[in-house]
Amino acid sequence: MSTGRAAPDDKAAPDDKVQQLLDGAPGFDFRPGGPLHESHDMGILAWGLGPEGQPPVITGIDVALVVRDGCVASVQTVLTSTPERPAEPVPAPVPVVVRSRRP
Repeated sequence: MSTGRAAPDDKAAPDDKVQQLLDGAPGFDFRPGGPLHESHDMGILAWGLGPEGQPPVITGIDVALVVRDGCVASVQTVLTSTPERPAEPVPAPVPVVVRSRRP
């Protein structure tokens, strides 16, 4: 997990960080892994990074805390899969039976 912290007035910092990552991985691109979710002062975005036109080789989730005027106060990144630790398959749902205890 990593934390990105920018000075309150540095609105370009998140874009600069993304560009820095892309510059270090030529031919790769970031892509959303789903819609942006927002709740109160938090935004959550799943994403993938990989060769253009190919499945992502790294996936993760960013959680951004937003303070006044829409400025990002911090970003927490959780890697959900990497080449060394691929994503595990999601198990099939288990049926749940709920029984009433009423007489």
